[in-house]
Amino acid sequence: MKKRLLIIVAAVIVCGLGAFLYTRLARGTRFPDILPTNSTIAYVTFSTAFEDAPEVRTLLSDRLNVDWYKNVAPWIGDDAAIVFLKNPDPKAKDAVLTLVLAHARSLDKAPSGTSVALIGDTVVMSATKDAVDFLLKSQSPLTSYLSNDANFNEVHKGVTAPYFAYINPALIPKTGLGTLSNLAGVWPQWPFIDGLPAIGVSAWKVGKNWQGTSYVALKTPLNLEPEQAYRAALLSFIPPDTALMISGQDLPSQLNKLSTLQEKNAPTITALLHILMQNYFGSTTTDTVLAPLISKEFLLAQSSAGTLFVAQIPSSVTDATIASLRDAFIKNAAQFTPTERTVTLKDNSQAAELVPDPSRITSIQEIYENTTIHGILLGHTLAIFDAVIAGKWFVSDNIELVKHAISTANGHASGSDFRDSAQYRESLQPILRNPELLGIVTLPQGVFSFSKRTFASHMETDFVLSPAVLK
Repeated sequence: MKKRLLIIVAAVIVCGLGAFLYTRLARGTRFPDILPTNSTIAYVTFSTAFEDAPEVRTLLSDRLNVDWYKNVAPWIGDDAAIVFLKNPDPKAKDAVLTLVLAHARSLDKAPSGTSVALIGDTVVMSATKDAVDFLLKSQSPLTSYLSNDANFNEVHKGVTAPYFAYINPALIPKTGLGTLSNLAGVWPQWPFIDGLPAIGVSAWKVGKNWQGTSYVALKTPLNLEPEQAYRAALLSFIPPDTALMISGQDLPSQLNKLSTLQEKNAPTITALLHILMQNYFGSTTTDTVLAPLISKEFLLAQSSAGTLFVAQIPSSVTDATIASLRDAFIKNAAQFTPTERTVTLKDNSQAAELVPDPSRITSIQEIYENTTIHGILLGHTLAIFDAVIAGKWFVSDNIELVKHAISTANGHASGSDFRDSAQYRESLQPILRNPELLGIVTLPQGVFSFSKRTFASHMETDFVLSPAVLK
C-alpha cells in the first residue's frame, strides 16, 4: 500500500512538472507568464518598431551594449518589454536587475550568449549574466507569476494601450535604482505611494502629444460621498503665463483621500494642515470655517506675476464668515513680521530675540470696478489681497491678479480666455471626464496635464504630455 502511494505521488509530481514545462516550451509564452510576482518591480511593454519612441531604442542599445537594429531586430517580433527585478543579493551594487524580453520570430535563429536565454519562445536579454540566470532559476512550478497575480490583472484590465507599464511600489528599493532611476527620473518618496499595491499606466501617441491613463489599485476600499459634477467654472480665471495650475472640487475631500493612502504611523495630511491653519488663523479651525469655504470648485494658479487662488462660495457661507477669517488672520499675522529685540541673560550678557510685531501689520482697502479689495501688508515685502464677487472668492499675493480676476468676472478683462487657447484644446479638454482634481504643470520637456477620478476600489488619472508649450 505504501509503495503504491509513493508511485501515485511520484506520478502527480512528474505530470505537474511536465504540464509546467509544456506551458513554457510547447506553446507561446506571454511575458507576465515568466515574471515572478515577488521580484517584479516594474514591467513596461513597447513596440519594437519604435515609431513613437525612438529614444527607447537608444536606451535599450546602451543598456544591452548592442546595436539594436543589427544584433536584435532581425530575429524578434513586434512586441517587447523592459523589466526591472529586485536583486536577490542584498550586497549587490545594483539593487535592480534590468532585462529585455522579446518574442523570437524563429527559435533556430535566436542568438546564444552569456546574457541571452530562451524561455519558451521568449528571448531574455540583459547586460549581465546574473540577471538572466536569476530569471531562469525563477521558472518553477512553485513560483507565483504576474499572470496569476490579482493586483497585476486588475490594473492591466483597467488600462490597455500600445505602451503599458506595471509598477509594484512596495518592491522599489530606496537606493541602487540604476537604470530604473535613469528611465523614470528621481522616484518620489511619498508615503502614500509606498502604500499602494499596484500601479498601471498606458500611453499612446496623438499627433505630437503623448496621451494616457493610469490605474491605481487601493489596499482598502474608500467610503466616498456623492460628488457634484465638475463644470470647469473657474478655468477662465487662469492668468496668462501660468506655469502651474491645480483645480477641482471639494479640496478638503481631496486631502482626506490622500490621507487614507498614508501609512498608519505617519501623521495625516489633514492633521498637518490643521496645525498649519492654527498658526495662521488661531482658534479658527479648518473644519468649521475654512473647509466649508473651499468645499465646491477651486483653482490655484501660479504664474510669473504671483499666485492666485479662487473658490466658489457655497450658499451657506456668508460675507461675515469670510470677514471673520480675514480678522483671524490679521490677529495672528504678527508672528510672521517679527522684530529683533535685545534681552539681558542671567549672566548679564546680551542676546537678540525675535518677537511678534503687530505694528508692522497694515490693513488696506481699495475699490476696483465697484468691488472692495481687502489687503493685508506684512512688513515691506509681503502682502495678501482678497475680494468677493459673483459668488467667488479671490486671494492673491499680487493685487493686479485680483483686479484681473474681477474684470474677468465682470466680463471685460483684457486678453483671451484660457478655454479658447490651443493649450486647453490640446492638453486639457481631451481628458476632462468629470474630474475631481486636474492640473497643468510646465516641465523642461513640455507641458504635463492630468485629470483624476477616485472610485471606491481604485483611482484613475488621464494625462497628456505635450512636447512644448502650445500658444
